Amino acid sequence: MEFLKSLIYSIFAVIFLSACGQAYDFGIPPSTDVFPSSVQYNNKVDMVFMVDDSPTMGYHHAKLAETMPALVQSLLSLKMDFHIVVVSSSMSPSKLRGGKFLGSPKILTNATPNLAGVLSQRLKLGADGSTRESGIESIMTALSDKYLSTEGKDFFREDALLSIVALSNEDDHSGLGTAADYIQFFEQRKKPFDNGQKSWVFNFIGTLDTSSRCPTNPDTSYTERGSTFISLVEASKGQMESICSNDLTPAIKNIKARIIQVLTDFKLSRKPDISSIQVFSNGVIVPRSNVNGWDYLPAENIIRFYGTWVPAADVAIKINFNPAGAD
Repeated sequence: MEFLKSLIYSIFAVIFLSACGQAYDFGIPPSTDVFPSSVQYNNKVDMVFMVDDSPTMGYHHAKLAETMPALVQSLLSLKMDFHIVVVSSSMSPSKLRGGKFLGSPKILTNATPNLAGVLSQRLKLGADGSTRESGIESIMTALSDKYLSTEGKDFFREDALLSIVALSNEDDHSGLGTAADYIQFFEQRKKPFDNGQKSWVFNFIGTLDTSSRCPTNPDTSYTERGSTFISLVEASKGQMESICSNDLTPAIKNIKARIIQVLTDFKLSRKPDISSIQVFSNGVIVPRSNVNGWDYLPAENIIRFYGTWVPAADVAIKINFNPAGAD
């Protein structure tokens, strides 16, 4: 009996001392957010290029097309699973080319032969489209249940990021409602990801202000700001880029970076003690740097990667940290 009592006292003593040690001597054990190698992040992207094909746009088509090889190479190197389509802004009855995916095959993927060349050529729609640019109407029609169940079948994936790139040197004239109505359409079309992040992002390459040095109409120097497009960009935290540059490579690079950010941002399970964060990529510690490494964005409670440390789809990420207030 005495032996049994001693054993019970010893067990209670160990439990008590262990609890005290955890709570006071060493703090709460660090949390670990491990994203297993089979599902590091969602690498699915459905991309829509909306190209204004009105009479003043031919030059800009060529400049956009020049950027496609680098974009495609980057997406492939990160092992993205992507669908890419092109739509026109022409929705007028006399020149109805919008509201559908152009070219054959209509949907370009990782497996499309000569993908960069095919996509580059497809973006050169010509400048003989409608002068009533209705790009948003065209996108909405192409993303409607009716079209996606027929010609557009197999493009839209519920679990993919929907990334839209609109190229236009003026504002949208769809006339289907206000910018708020269009935002509501995309919010309903694409439900947020499980971590609460939007699953759609709208990007615009166009006229960002009326002092633009590349006017909407070169003959009259008239310039129209793309206000409706810009509202969609702001609502979805996309990228706004000027159409005026002779080289759109930086614009496409920024748009690509935003796509990658949305997909590779790692939302932590709780607020961390920032000084305790350690990030590992395939077992290698990643430096903290907002140029080439990782950084912590407190407003969103996410870890974001930069430079050469942006993970490919088969990279295992591990994040250790102490919860805030654990000391």
